[in-house]
Amino acid sequence: MNDASLPLVGVSRCLLGQRVRYDGRDKFSPRVAALAAHCLLVPFCPEVEAGMPVPREPAHVGGSPLEPRFVGNRSLEDHTFRLMGRIVARLDELARTPLAGYVFKSGSPSCAAVTMVPVFDDLGRTRGRSLGLFARAFRERFPWTPVADERVLADHSGWAAFLADVRRCHRRRGGGA
Repeated sequence: MNDASLPLVGVSRCLLGQRVRYDGRDKFSPRVAALAAHCLLVPFCPEVEAGMPVPREPAHVGGSPLEPRFVGNRSLEDHTFRLMGRIVARLDELARTPLAGYVFKSGSPSCAAVTMVPVFDDLGRTRGRSLGLFARAFRERFPWTPVADERVLADHSGWAAFLADVRRCHRRRGGGA
């Protein structure tokens, strides 16, 4: 297969070994990286691309499950406006591509897409659960695009099912055979 016939799959940058996390580390996943043999991987970290430094203060989902916010753990600084500006721009960019899937980082306040994360109020009380802000916006904008996280892909059957879904999506969008 040549590169033009490979499906495009978005991936959280930290899962590809890039040191973009709040603590300056990565969360390299060999199973996620193995998708590169079958797909063109498009890395993205909404926090870094919104101009947040590495390292940075850890954050959580604040507000409410219906109106989640991206909030610094210690400072309680609300970064939602800054982050969502970059997320909306990225979603607009992705809408112009034949993206066939996305692999998000589990447990992330911006990227949790399969298993929800807790939402905390300003006193630290749990107010419910939500997807990460980027994952939520992505799933609302592209509801038929397959998504996974590194936990799903750690299991062989989950990895194979995701890849099959990506290939089906790619074909529906006029991609390879």
